[in-house]
Amino acid sequence: MLTILRILFALTALALGITGLLTDTLAILPYMFLALAFMLVTMAATEFKTKRNRLAVLFVLASMACFYNSLIEFIR
Repeated sequence: MLTILRILFALTALALGITGLLTDTLAILPYMFLALAFMLVTMAATEFKTKRNRLAVLFVLASMACFYNSLIEFIR
């Protein structure tokens, strides 16, 4: 289940990134960061399940940075 969600969020972020590059607009950027943050959260959950806590904490910190970036871009 987590693998499917991770792949879904990764493909969503990839599609949004390609769309942003082709259309040359920055309006899609917060949504791409949001998809990346959700992907990192699912990766952290997978790592917590396999007892690799250091890598899971790194993924959580990276997802928090992506959430922060997304929030800042939504506010602007």
